[in-house]
Amino acid sequence: MFMKMARQFWLMAIVLAITPSAYAELGGESSAGTQDTSQQVAELIEQLGAPRYVVRQSAQQQLRGLGLAAFDQLLASSTHPDPEIAAASRRLLKTLTIRWTRPADPPSVRRLFEQYSTFNEQQRREAVGRLQRSGDTGIAALCRIARFDASERVSREAAIALLDRSDYEFPTDYLDAIEKAEQALTAEFGASRRPAGQWLRLLLRQAKEPAEVLTSWRRALAAEERLVDQRRPETDERLLAVLRENWLRVQLAAGQNDALLDTVDQLVDANPQQAEAILTQSLEWMVAAGADEGVDDLLDARRDLLTTKRGLYLAGMIRHKQGRHDAAEKLAEQAFATPPNSADDRVVDNRKLIDGRTVVGQHLESHGHAEWARREYREAAKQTPPLSVNAVYSHGLLANSLFDEELYAEAADVFAAVIDAVSESPATRARY
Repeated sequence: MFMKMARQFWLMAIVLAITPSAYAELGGESSAGTQDTSQQVAELIEQLGAPRYVVRQSAQQQLRGLGLAAFDQLLASSTHPDPEIAAASRRLLKTLTIRWTRPADPPSVRRLFEQYSTFNEQQRREAVGRLQRSGDTGIAALCRIARFDASERVSREAAIALLDRSDYEFPTDYLDAIEKAEQALTAEFGASRRPAGQWLRLLLRQAKEPAEVLTSWRRALAAEERLVDQRRPETDERLLAVLRENWLRVQLAAGQNDALLDTVDQLVDANPQQAEAILTQSLEWMVAAGADEGVDDLLDARRDLLTTKRGLYLAGMIRHKQGRHDAAEKLAEQAFATPPNSADDRVVDNRKLIDGRTVVGQHLESHGHAEWARREYREAAKQTPPLSVNAVYSHGLLANSLFDEELYAEAADVFAAVIDAVSESPATRARY
């Protein structure tokens, strides 16, 4: 008997360590009514394994009556160490009716949810992706999926879709839409106990009181890191990366600048192929947050990533945003003198069509640095044969850039040079 009790205790400890209940401390305060319901559901779930049939049946009827208010706890108990409780919980989950659509849903969301309950897990994950790409129209639907999809993976991905934004600050109307959806769900079914629901609550709190959620976010991040280390199917490095990005956002908003480098290092080390993009976003967020010391530290610490043409231009753009224009111009000069990497070239069928200088120039122009871009266009055109694809393309970009600056005569001169080259022979005239 003792050995059986010890084994059950150990199994329960394992379940608590790897299921959503391990996140319970992260979710903030809950109302007395919610606590009462939660306690009632917990007691009824234990009665599902009672020796007497009448007690088990009564517990099942009462849990059915509570409906979706019991969803989170039934989902957690579906892996209960007592096989009878686990099986009964799974049966009860199947009887719960989830109303996926709401009257306020736009037509695109209604159409997606028409078949949602028949989708397999992969199809539901794809639906989450479509909702994320739909912008603000998918916010309420993603909140519903985070709350009620039976798959922990899909639930997490729905919440991550709402957290995954390139902005340093979430737009106010975006957060308002999440808060409205979450308040409606909480009023009807109580606060979510799942990790996804708790992430969304922390997201709403961080906009108003970032310093107050540092500890909770740190715990949430640590819990997810443990699951990734264990290679649990409900999460992976991609989801963890979004949580780490948001952790950087919270650190900046709370003024916790002493640990910024560690967070950026984790992001870069986890995805070295995207190191430059990660570094760019991190630096832009630091500039937006006014964390100039953090910018300087990061530029120094990641100098190895800033020796390429793109990297030097990135540092120059950051210095320009800081108002340090002399330093910015010096870095731009270094970048111009640095040959592009072959990775910057635009290659089609193993043939280089567009030179890396031209591609980098487009990147610079898209970020508001037209003068730096035009210098690269001119050099790219000069270094390739006059009527090569790259030369003509670079001339076109240069002329358009000059035209946008209302430098019409210079733009005309650029076009004239190409036209003169084309007109030199019947063959080139025919070709172009």
